[in-house]
Amino acid sequence: MRFIRLIVLSVVAISAISCRLDSQVLAEFNGGDVRRSELRAAFRLMEGQPSLEMQDRVVTDLALLKITALEAVKQGLDQTEDFKKREPLFHKLAFLGALEQELMAEQKKQKFKMMELQFAFLKEGEKDKKRKPEAEDIAKKLNEASDSDREKIIAQKTEMKRYAVTGGYADPICVSCVPNPFAFLTDAAAKAEGKFVVVDDPNGFWIIRKAQETEVSGDSLSETYEAYFKKAARLSRTAIAAMPEGAEKKEMEAQTMKEAQIETVSKQIAEQQVKRESQGLLQKRIEQRKKSLGLEALPGLRSYFDEKTDVAKDLSAPAIKMGGKDITLGELLQGLPEDKTVDRRQLLQQIVLPYEILKEDPLAAAALKSPQHDFLMAWNRNNQLAVLFLGKQNLPEITEAQVLERFNAGFAGQNFGQLHDRIKADLTQEMRQGKLKQIQDGLGKQYNLKINKDKLKGGEL
Repeated sequence: MRFIRLIVLSVVAISAISCRLDSQVLAEFNGGDVRRSELRAAFRLMEGQPSLEMQDRVVTDLALLKITALEAVKQGLDQTEDFKKREPLFHKLAFLGALEQELMAEQKKQKFKMMELQFAFLKEGEKDKKRKPEAEDIAKKLNEASDSDREKIIAQKTEMKRYAVTGGYADPICVSCVPNPFAFLTDAAAKAEGKFVVVDDPNGFWIIRKAQETEVSGDSLSETYEAYFKKAARLSRTAIAAMPEGAEKKEMEAQTMKEAQIETVSKQIAEQQVKRESQGLLQKRIEQRKKSLGLEALPGLRSYFDEKTDVAKDLSAPAIKMGGKDITLGELLQGLPEDKTVDRRQLLQQIVLPYEILKEDPLAAAALKSPQHDFLMAWNRNNQLAVLFLGKQNLPEITEAQVLERFNAGFAGQNFGQLHDRIKADLTQEMRQGKLKQIQDGLGKQYNLKINKDKLKGGEL
């Protein structure tokens, strides 16, 4: 069973870097550049850690997007009716993305209830749980022992050796977070009020106690982890020093976190926890606002979604009532692309309606003034220009011979008729991506694109 994180060399986390570096140029090309502030803004929208490889890829993609947009402007695509019709959508998208970041910032002010456990673990392979008396005996000894003796007993008895060197202390668990996968342990520990108790699961017996419990804001969460890691690292170094020389000792030394890493990793874990708890904040806000505004779907909207095509018959029909005011279907559809490659109903559901619901949210003004909003506006504009530019490129059609070749290579023996359209769609997507990459690579050379890789550092933004 995977328990709480061990004090190990981990993926290096995002470090705090002075805001003065925001203007640092990470990529440059004829007519523009990519700044560190843009890299940071892009990573706020992404999952995972900013490895050197990932940062290089993001900077390159941002630069190529800007270059492609510049080429689109050269061709006058920013002056076309098609582009101008889509501009209202850029604003809505940027607003929603920026508002979500504001909600996440608010989430950091919320309190997290954190519990630190001290434990030993006995494995149990048999169903009749023969080792329970042994576990209860260890719990009794631990409750009678001093703190230093407890650490020694745990080091001798626990069969989860990774935690033997930490005195059995496991890093803090968020007991107020939902879900809490360790609730079966933290609930039992809370009831025991600092005493060791035995908790069994299918893998064995946990002998646990609540070492301490704190309540901290998201902004201070990293300090809680940092305090734990420093304590655990100190205990680990003491325990490892007493171990005989050999492979096990070297392994434990390699796994133990160094002082220089503790602040960085603590911030990483805290950031990830706040981000997990922030998931779905925008949707929750939408539901709250819908209730407060008395949102009501009117026949115009329902009939639009009931139609076989997304061509609205009556744009003047009231679509929704919100805050006592009717909004017509035409007003909602304004700015949505009209080409067949776009699902307008989906855009209406995922962008337009959420925007109408949230545009007067108490955090709306802050969202509109935020650097994230500026980044998203520029990104949306460049992305749409790039779509229009690349859409004008001559892309070859997939032939039936190519479809048959792919079928014979990977699907022989299956029904060709049933798989035909899927295979053709896959081949079309692969061809399109390859062709577009070729076009953008050519543009990169044409615009003398240079990525300043020496200014990138894995794990730091």
